[in-house]
Parts: sequence; C-alpha cells; structure tokens
Amino acid sequence: MLTARINAKPQRFDRVDRVKAVVGEEILPGDDQFWILGEPLVVQVGDERIEIPTGFTTDGASVPRWAHESRGGSRGKTRSDGRGSCTTGSTPSQA
Repeated sequence: MLTARINAKPQRFDRVDRVKAVVGEEILPGDDQFWILGEPLVVQVGDERIEIPTGFTTDGASVPRWAHESRGGSRGKTRSDGRGSCTTGSTPSQA
C-alpha cells in the first residue's frame, strides 16, 4: 500500500496566463491550460521526500496519481484522513 502525505502545501498557485498578466509577460495560446506553483510543494510518499519547486508548471494530466488522490480525486481507490494524507492500493507501476 502506498501512503502519501503533503508536508508543505503552497499557499500561492495560479494559472500561467494570470501570472503572466500580472508580471507583464506575453500570454500565449494554451497558457490558460497550465498551473504554476508560487511556493514549493513538499510531499512524503512512503519513505521518499519529494519537493516540487516554485515555478513548476503542470497541465493537471502530468500530476502523479497519489497527488490527485490526496486531493480527493477519483483516480483509483483512496482513503483519505482529510489532513493531506492519502492511502491507496496503487503500486508504483500503476501510478
């Protein structure tokens, strides 16, 4: 059984197009489909500590299964304690 716990959740994250508008950068087609972290996201997955850095962008589809499940997503069987912790029956080959 794989266990994931969010140790440090970013308080700032937004769509790329909104960030570019604020900082005065050119908004490109598709920028509204991506999200960017304004602070690091630190996660403990089993015995491994993973830090996703500030500035990381994602389209949502590239988010690992454990991250979807820890937010209450419907990808797979999940038990959550409601405090940023998630337990799933997934194995690494299924993620």
